[in-house]
Amino acid sequence: MNLSFLDLLVIAAYLGIVVWLGIWSGKTQKNTRDYFLGSKIIPWWAVMISIVATETSALTFIGIPSIAYGSDITFLQLSFGYIIARCIVSFTLLKRYYEHDVTTAYGYLTYRFSPQVKNITSIIFLIVQALGNGVRVYAIALVLEVITGYSLISILIVICGVTVIYTILGGMKAVIWTDVLQAGILITGGIASVVLLLVKLPFSFSDLVSNPIIAEKLTLFNFSTSLSTPYTFWACVLGGAFFGMASHGTDQVMVQRLLTCTSIKQSQKALIVSGFVVAVQFFLFLFVGILLYAFYHLLPHQGQVIPDNPDKIFPYFISKEFPIGLAGLVIAGVLSAAMSTLSGALNAFSATTIAELYVPYMKKERSNSQLLNLSRFATFAWGVAMVGIAYMARNWGQVLEAGLKIASFVYGGMLGVFLLGLFFPHVSSRDAIIGIAAGVLSVVLTDSYTTVAWTWFAMIGTGATISTALVISLMFPKAIKQ
Repeated sequence: MNLSFLDLLVIAAYLGIVVWLGIWSGKTQKNTRDYFLGSKIIPWWAVMISIVATETSALTFIGIPSIAYGSDITFLQLSFGYIIARCIVSFTLLKRYYEHDVTTAYGYLTYRFSPQVKNITSIIFLIVQALGNGVRVYAIALVLEVITGYSLISILIVICGVTVIYTILGGMKAVIWTDVLQAGILITGGIASVVLLLVKLPFSFSDLVSNPIIAEKLTLFNFSTSLSTPYTFWACVLGGAFFGMASHGTDQVMVQRLLTCTSIKQSQKALIVSGFVVAVQFFLFLFVGILLYAFYHLLPHQGQVIPDNPDKIFPYFISKEFPIGLAGLVIAGVLSAAMSTLSGALNAFSATTIAELYVPYMKKERSNSQLLNLSRFATFAWGVAMVGIAYMARNWGQVLEAGLKIASFVYGGMLGVFLLGLFFPHVSSRDAIIGIAAGVLSVVLTDSYTTVAWTWFAMIGTGATISTALVISLMFPKAIKQ
């Protein structure tokens, strides 16, 4: 696809605006609290939109339509579990974070357990999310390479370079306000896709949804008891709830946004409302997938080689069917999804590195300005690492899919440790460390030797972590830090 001048102008305008937002956001920064937590003055609705934008990665932008295109909309059942998870996190973990006024989720573990537990969870977070985000950036760069024809390395440099610039300049405040912009572009791109497809389809809406093929794709509930099917009602509600508690209660990329609100009540409102907004967004992009299926299977397309892989169908449609200008908007939407996820990760990486792994162990007292500059340098260093990981991922082959599963492997162990801290006061640091190792191992073994779907992984890992720690604490009692 050859991008027109208007398409390039739309993309350039978007990139220019996000850099300007970074400059504007950074004017009042004086210390790391301003840089990492936006001075804790961000309105709840902006935090809510930022959460939605962050969990809508570029892979979601492309991947959710492919799910409906290839099967049905049972994926939407996950939103039920996610809403339950947000309610639980709001009144448990989130309250503890505000009580202790921590910069990261892992800082709470110092109060409850020990610096060792905090360090282990911080390092696990950094390694797992660095690999996961690097793979996500690589995957979306591949999509943009297909759509635009530009080289992979040039796309990686643009995505990571611009994201690093506005994140360094504006910190968390810039991350959140650019997320608000990016969410708007993302939703606009999704709505534009729906409108364009409806215009191109020569059917009324009622005729379309009553078509037997399309009606089957509108299946929402699957009450199968098979553990191998990822999107059953039980897997989505139970497994999705555990996954959501881990992703929004223990993952610093999400938690850091929630810590920027003025109060716990504002943070709780942002988190709970985001669950319902995400459900609407899921449906929007699932509907795009259904319309894509109707477009390519109910209409003739002589002379076109339509991709067999559902993951490629939306990029293919964008490259072939989108008019001048609108293509630029959708590409900006893909970029915004990638940059929103990456910017939050970079700021969270920097916060965890400086607040949890550097400041507690520094031998020389540092001024606010020195720590602020170190935080910005850490953001830059992690940005360079993201380019390197993303570029290396091109040689990983099937490891790409495994790389995207990494978070689900450790989420259960991470959530288990936090729940141990909340509800089991007799569990020691030793018990928690052994528990998290057992939790991660249980998920690895489950994935390797069974056909259990990934939606159950967080629940399995959490159960293994808690049960192992409790058994160890009962068999070998140890004095507990009060």
